[in-house]
Amino acid sequence: MNQVVDILLVAICLLFLILGAEWLMTGAVAIAEKFRVSKLVIATTLVALGTGLPTIAVNVAFVLLDNNGSEAVLGNALGTNFVNIGLGLGIPALLISL
Repeated sequence: MNQVVDILLVAICLLFLILGAEWLMTGAVAIAEKFRVSKLVIATTLVALGTGLPTIAVNVAFVLLDNNGSEAVLGNALGTNFVNIGLGLGIPALLISL
């Protein structure tokens, strides 16, 4: 019975995550179009926020919960940025000839 509750909670949280992301994107696009911002800038900003905010949230929680967490937070932030840059440059390099 406990597994059913866990699966139900995960499904509800996933639904709220999808709905929240949809509302965020719709609102951001509407605001950006009102100020005549290009669609490329809108897309890159949303992707940057989407990849950066979870890392920031984890790092803030880690610092608040652990007194000696500053070294791990620094490693997490640097590692995440290296992965994002590497994948952002590596995947397009594999798909098209340079």
